Amino acid sequence: MSIDQETQITLAVKHLKSGHCVAIPTETVYGLAGRIDSDEALKAIFQHKMRPSFDPLIVHISNLGQIPALVKDWPLSADSLARRFWPGALTLVVKKSDAVSPIISSGLDTVGLRLPSHPVARALIERTGVPLAAPSANRFGRTSPTTADHVRVEFPEAIKSGAIQVLDGGPCHLGVESTVCRVTEDEVSILRPGGVTEEEIRAHFKSSDVPALQNVRVTRDVGHHSSPGHTEHHYETQKPLLVVWHLGVLPSPWKTLGDSIEIEGQHFVRTKFREITLSENPTLAARELYSKLREADLDPTSDALVIQRVIDSEAPEDGLWAAIDDRLKRAARRTVGIELLASPKWPSRSR
Repeated sequence: MSIDQETQITLAVKHLKSGHCVAIPTETVYGLAGRIDSDEALKAIFQHKMRPSFDPLIVHISNLGQIPALVKDWPLSADSLARRFWPGALTLVVKKSDAVSPIISSGLDTVGLRLPSHPVARALIERTGVPLAAPSANRFGRTSPTTADHVRVEFPEAIKSGAIQVLDGGPCHLGVESTVCRVTEDEVSILRPGGVTEEEIRAHFKSSDVPALQNVRVTRDVGHHSSPGHTEHHYETQKPLLVVWHLGVLPSPWKTLGDSIEIEGQHFVRTKFREITLSENPTLAARELYSKLREADLDPTSDALVIQRVIDSEAPEDGLWAAIDDRLKRAARRTVGIELLASPKWPSRSR
């Protein structure tokens, strides 16, 4: 870390101790963090984001030694996943202890835990001495931030007043949120696809030399209320976004929609759409997604946005594409061709 980052971390520790919030870099997206032992900070997170109280927060830790104080039960399956994928983009939802405030858990009996891999985030948590609760550092339901400047745009007044400090750790490497899994002894249920793929989780248990772990079931329950960011409409841009899924062997339906396109009862002229192009490489597409959405939102020449996503009919949402398509489905105000994603893997949600 640079000398400047060391100075920022020192100031951030003091800021957190005073009950304020710090926007922290992680490998996924920037988070708006507060100490888990400060109700003042936890309430401030919800207030700054205008986040509803029913949406739980993720607790970020810096080492495995912090787990026992936070959980009532730590299944072998959770421990196995943590030792394989932490530090990294995986959040494990387990039964919480009384040390976890109901503000964090939204009154549920579970808590989501994650050990981020970003060195600045881990250094801050370590020096603070307690874990940090942190959702994404943006207004609720809006596009997540992947740079410090994105955060500054979201909370200019709170930053100016000193209520929020921004800890700049550079652009986020992954660019989409963590995978969220609810974990019991014999089942891991994926509540939100993210940076760790379903295929990686399945392969991990299948290759285990522990019989009990080989028998762990991996299921899907996307949108479950115990996961943060579970609402159907999320990650939205300010301008309406149209997402068109189509097979590469066929013409895109985008070309047949006409000159005037209806989105939520409003008509937009085709020539006033800003087209956003995603990389064919899912790693790059995920890394660039939120930045491209934010950049396009600022284009003064456009009234609406469109993304054309060419999919593979054999495996429409394999790997990291599962996370990308999940974000696109919930960010879009209108979708075309979403039925192409319907499969036993990830049931589509019609709009």
